[in-house]
Amino acid sequence: MRIEFTPDLGTGNAEIDRQHRELIDWCNALNDPDSVAAREGRISHALRFVIGYVELHFAAEDRAMVAAGYPGIEPHRKGHAYFQREVAQLRQNLRSIRSARAAALQLHHLIQDWFLQHIRQADRELAAWLRQHAPDTEVDEVEDELEALRRASGITLADLDAMEFVRAAELPRGPRRRP
Repeated sequence: MRIEFTPDLGTGNAEIDRQHRELIDWCNALNDPDSVAAREGRISHALRFVIGYVELHFAAEDRAMVAAGYPGIEPHRKGHAYFQREVAQLRQNLRSIRSARAAALQLHHLIQDWFLQHIRQADRELAAWLRQHAPDTEVDEVEDELEALRRASGITLADLDAMEFVRAAELPRGPRRRP
């Protein structure tokens, strides 16, 4: 079952929303039996990439929370820590599960059961606080880190094209501001 980025998942922060959309797109691609990753047995590579991307996303949010002095930082971090523990277990399972598809399905359920709820509550609260109290603070773009992660995971640009994956470069961007 595909996960859709519905309006209730929008935080109003363009970079947070872009990263969330991309993570959801990756999760969907991992679970599409017709994707190039599935056809060519590259799910484990893509899964390693997604796990790394989740970590980059949480680190970018954390840097924004620290820079903005976000008062809800500790509960937000606890949520991230829970998800990271679950993902660490997935990573461990990836070493022992015969089929990477099972790990991809576990990630899909984790995204559906926890991540979407986290977006609807914690991330929307963070984005609203940033808009109101620290409008010059942005969540970092992670494109350079993603490119390095993509290369390390074995995902190729051809894989991305074949998945018809929405890449960040295709999305309009405003001027970068640094806190």
